Amino acid sequence: MSFTAKKDLVLMDNNIVASPRFHDIIAEIRDLGFVRGAKLNRSRVPVQRRVDFNQGVDARILCRNRAFLRELATICVKPLRIAFDHLGLRVPYEQSVRYAREFDLSEMSNYMLYNFHDSPADLYQRMRLNVSLNEELDIRIWSFPMRYQPTNLADRSHVGEKWTRYQLRSLQIILQATHGVVSGDPDFFRRAFGDTVPEFQALLLRPHQYIFNRDWYEKHEGRPELRSTGGPPRG
Repeated sequence: MSFTAKKDLVLMDNNIVASPRFHDIIAEIRDLGFVRGAKLNRSRVPVQRRVDFNQGVDARILCRNRAFLRELATICVKPLRIAFDHLGLRVPYEQSVRYAREFDLSEMSNYMLYNFHDSPADLYQRMRLNVSLNEELDIRIWSFPMRYQPTNLADRSHVGEKWTRYQLRSLQIILQATHGVVSGDPDFFRRAFGDTVPEFQALLLRPHQYIFNRDWYEKHEGRPELRSTGGPPRG
């Protein structure tokens, strides 16, 4: 039977570092040719191979020992996904990111659960931390806020105890404009989400028409209306 080498290796394991066979799994990945910097010769231009652990790895385990990141750095993992589901994980999350940078893992991504036990301020501070880490460590972290919905609900009607339906819709509109991605670029982030928690909270209360058409109101034909009201109207 012939075997065609694959460019990418995607693992659906939702917490690879929690496995008692973690080191064996990483060794097997290397044996398959997915070592750091590996390229696949399919044409005149070699293409970069890539390992993707499709679920976020657990920062609470990663931060315990540099050995986890040292091992992960031996394979062509891109991006490294680290879960950051609430602000209570800030210390282990930040330490894990710093360990990753120590081993030259500079492209990271994470899913950020919201609308669960968190609040808008909690989500903002998590997103803002990534911007700060990008600036300090010269890395790239892309975030993907993921709205929590109970599996026993047929629709998307769940509203977390610290959110309102209006805030959730406002955030959805912002994320539509960013294609669901929270960029680590400071200027982009400040423009999309505000520079402080109060600015973000105020933005979530603006009329949805303003949120969706901010450039029109602030830079184009809508400026007279904006000036006449003394600033962005509230919802």
